[in-house]
Amino acid sequence: MEILKGKTGSNPNSPIWRGLGRCVCVLFLIYFPNIIVSQDFSNRGTDFWVGFQGHTDGAVSKFKLYITSDVNTSGTVSVPLQGWSLPFTVVANTITIVQVPSATAYVGCSDCMEQKGIHVVSNDKVAAYAHIYASARSDATLMLPTETFGKEYYAMCFTQETGGQRSEFMVVATEDSTKVQITPKSNTTGGNLANVPFIVTLQQGEVYQVQSNTDLTGSKILVYSNDSSLCKKVAVFSGSTFTSLGCGGSGDNLFEQMYPVNTWGKNFITSPLKTRTGDIFRVMAGANGTTVSINGVLHSLNQTQFFDTLLTVPAYFTADKPITLAEYARTSACDGATGDPFMILLSPLEQTINNVLLYSSPEQDITGEYINIVMKTADVGTCLLDGVAAPFIPVPFKPDYSYSRNTVTAGTHTIVADSGFNAIAYGFGSPESYGYLAGTNIRNLEDQSFTVNPLPACNGSTINFTGTATYVPSSWNWDFGDSTTSVLQNPTHIYADTGTYLVLLVTAYPNGCDVQLDSSTYLLHIFGNAIADFTAPAV
Repeated sequence: MEILKGKTGSNPNSPIWRGLGRCVCVLFLIYFPNIIVSQDFSNRGTDFWVGFQGHTDGAVSKFKLYITSDVNTSGTVSVPLQGWSLPFTVVANTITIVQVPSATAYVGCSDCMEQKGIHVVSNDKVAAYAHIYASARSDATLMLPTETFGKEYYAMCFTQETGGQRSEFMVVATEDSTKVQITPKSNTTGGNLANVPFIVTLQQGEVYQVQSNTDLTGSKILVYSNDSSLCKKVAVFSGSTFTSLGCGGSGDNLFEQMYPVNTWGKNFITSPLKTRTGDIFRVMAGANGTTVSINGVLHSLNQTQFFDTLLTVPAYFTADKPITLAEYARTSACDGATGDPFMILLSPLEQTINNVLLYSSPEQDITGEYINIVMKTADVGTCLLDGVAAPFIPVPFKPDYSYSRNTVTAGTHTIVADSGFNAIAYGFGSPESYGYLAGTNIRNLEDQSFTVNPLPACNGSTINFTGTATYVPSSWNWDFGDSTTSVLQNPTHIYADTGTYLVLLVTAYPNGCDVQLDSSTYLLHIFGNAIADFTAPAV
């Protein structure tokens, strides 16, 4: 995610403020409050890109966009490189449905580039969802705005339990001359070998789809460059053309937008799907040596390794390093219930929202509509679903969080709360289903900061700056606020004059993209040295 983020550490109760005075400073100290400059994103935006990936029914399948906003607005849906476009309008707090012609946008090939990227542009912020369906086989995804796209992804699919169908992922380019390095986890049907990287170059609006007869989960998609001028951002979608899931029998396609690695979290609360007797969860690690706890049971994973578990009760997933987590509805033959497979990439507790307007779709052959909500137990009284208090139950292993499972009707729904929540929307038919994340924040959860020592600080004294980051930066760039700079991780600096200085640390992400930056700021006050003086009493 391209983001400029700011943090400060001038809390007078923090360790850096206690017991660190090494010079005699003037006694009148002025405390300057924290200055925080930050920029986070949600799933609402004015620019989106998406692709119509492979489906077992091919070009017979349909592709619809659901677009909503809290204000009246308008915009355009287009497939720019096919010359197709359609204007749309949205009335505040309603849903506008746009069907994109299959002949214009469907991509059914493997290891192939097509000029079929779908572009959504609006005059005001909207939320958008994409739905692929045909012949009682469908799935849907929340769409992320272009500004939240990243440069590093891992595909999440599932085991191909149905012969002749394919695991798949699709890359959508938002800018010209975008180089993408792809490392598939399985041999692809287009002839690329498992674990062997290859590079493709895409122009704006082009898509590249990869398919395999076996599971592609863990495939790496990295915007590749040894030249920062070529560093771009892409969208990635993953899933399957069709698969049974959990047992044999009927199946569905899977379709979900992936989240950039730097937005993955460490804590998740899951809730069972209503009417079903158990759901499959797949957790994947982004780094070697990751320890994951599922209701207290530990699992060790290395980068791109994953673990599947069938759960019938709410669960608390926590990890010591960032993970991604998907929830799957099983094939109806597994429990005899109405429904079929879908995949939802869940949002971590670090990425909650406090209001959402969503659409429960009746497409195709859906007879039951549901919404699950997870939030802190202390705040459940503030949560309203369509203006009515939602019923919550504490999570057994994590009682400070609660979950709510609700039956709703087809159409638009609102969820609002005074504090953050996570929510999913899904529907079941016979045998049919869809599911998607209702909304999310997309904060950059990779982190950096710095400390200043000693504090309080005096002019003419040596000040030690120590930089830290949860990743390995490709560069450290300090601006001490007095026209001097440093490129060391842990520099020292002497201020010649008293005054207030805004210290800035900017680090660059390690993938060669020097426009992908992380920053921290600190308002540092340099005090003057006290001059010893006294007046002797007259004798």
